This record gives sequence, structure tokens and C-alpha cells, in this order.
Amino acid sequence: MIKIILYAEYGWPLPAETGVVFLNVFQRVAQGWPNETLKEELRTFFIVTFGSLLFALSVTFFVVPAKLPSTGVTGIALFLKYRWGWSLGLTTALMNLALFAYAWKALSKRFLFWSVYATLLISVSFELTALIPPLAIDDPMLLVLTAGVTQGMAFAMVFSTGASTGGMDIVTVAVKRKTGIEVGSISMIINIAILGLFIFEVPIQKVLYGLVMVYVSSQVTNSDLRAFGVRKEAMIVTQHVEMVRKYIVETMHRGVTIFEGKGGFDGRPRAVMISLLSNRQAFALKQFLKQNDPTAFMRLSEAAEVLGTGFRSWRSDI
Repeated sequence: MIKIILYAEYGWPLPAETGVVFLNVFQRVAQGWPNETLKEELRTFFIVTFGSLLFALSVTFFVVPAKLPSTGVTGIALFLKYRWGWSLGLTTALMNLALFAYAWKALSKRFLFWSVYATLLISVSFELTALIPPLAIDDPMLLVLTAGVTQGMAFAMVFSTGASTGGMDIVTVAVKRKTGIEVGSISMIINIAILGLFIFEVPIQKVLYGLVMVYVSSQVTNSDLRAFGVRKEAMIVTQHVEMVRKYIVETMHRGVTIFEGKGGFDGRPRAVMISLLSNRQAFALKQFLKQNDPTAFMRLSEAAEVLGTGFRSWRSDI
């Protein structure tokens, strides 16, 4: 029944069918790719799919029932929906496709492919989830905070793969690649103007609620993106170089770089080992050294972002 309604009103497939279409395109594009690249892009598919669905659910369940404002393309689409009852999904899709048409020459094929997939999946999901009865939540602040957190998580998931959810992100990336200029301030001004539109549609209190939601969303996005990229950099000074090297390489399956150093106090030669690890691996290495090499020196520090084999791919870096 739902499928019939969607086809009759909008002529759109369901999100599952949208995924099948993109998987078919993905299979053609992926022919000849190395296995590592294929695994990475399949992982991207699942992350982008989940993040896009989470964003659509957040807007439908928490933003629309409370008639909250938002920013970007979604904000404009929400204003048109509140004002004249326009279709949220269709309006979002048309505006995003127009932005992609403007910016496609400045965007990488990979970024374009996954971003188009994310925006279309979000647009279709808007219409599908709108058929589900809204949640019975009357507390506006609870709706605001829940919407901000879930949207921030969704954005972080999609951004971590090197894709976007469309909207102002497309313009920002396109202008940056064309001119090298950071346009964060321009994007902020546009978003403030979009929020200002809602003064003519909803009470000022809800506009302020929308401002809180956008702030929470941006903070969660930034926090989660840092969490996705942060790794531990371990520096070890030890007399048992081979034992530690074998543990890092053969047990943890991580790389390690070994330098020749010299003690500043006694002038003796020392091997200095550096390895980049996940939090779990850093803890495991500490336990290993504690049990097997208690005289070793170890320093752990945070690496804000790591790109390369075994970590975030260069392909996913916008």
C-alpha cells in the first residue's frame, strides 16, 4: 500500500529500491577496482545509507511535528512545507540536484556519486517516514535536543566517508575547490538568513529553538568527526625492539617506524619506535609492555587525523 502511494503521488521508488539502483551503478563503476578499494567503498555504502536514513528520521519525527526551523536546503524546504504544504522530499531533491548541476565540474566523481546517493535517499525517506504516525512527545526542548544530536550523528557519519548530505556543503566544497577560499562565513550568513525566514511563519520562540538545534547538531558533528579521525600515536623506547615490533606488526597488524636514537643522559644508543594505533590497541600495547618489558619508556599522544593505509583513506578526504 505504501509503495502504491509513493509511486502514485511522486513516482519515486522506495529507499530499498533506491539502494538497489545505486548498488547496480556501483557494481559497474567498481569493475577493475582492487579488493581494498572495493571493501572501502562497500563500507562507505552502508555508512552513508545509515546516516542518510537517520537524518531523514530525525527531521520527520522531531523537527516537523514541532514545526521547528532549520538551515540549508532542508531549512528552505521546511519553510515551504510549513507555509504552503509543499512536499519536503520533492523540494529537497530538486534544490539539491540544481546545486549539483551548478557544482559538478568542481567536485570529484566519488564525492558527487555518494553525495547524490545520500541526498536522493534522504528525499525519498522524507516521504516514506511521513506516512508513519508521529511520536507523542510534547516537550519542545526534548525534541530540539534529540533532533540536534541525531542530525549531528548523521552528518558526522556521512562526512566521515568523504561524502555530504547536499545543501550548503555542495556550494562550500565547490567554491573551495574552484577558488581555494574558505567560505564558512558566507555559509553562516546564508543559514542565518534562512532561519530569519521562519520569523514570518513560526513564533520567535521556535526560531530560537531552531538556533539551539542547529548549534547542538554542529557541536555533535564536530565532536563525532574528531572521534572518527583521532588515533593514538605511541612512541616507545625499548631494549627489546624485535619483541615489541613483532607484537605491533604480527599481533595488532599495525605498522611501526624505528629510529636510531641516543640517550641524552648516558649517551647510549636507543631504538625509538613510533606507531599509530586505535584506542583499544594503545591500551593493549600498554598491557603488553607492562607484562613483558616494564623497563620500556612509552609516550601516548593524540593524532587528530590519520590518512593512509590502515586508517582513513586519501579517497575519503574532501
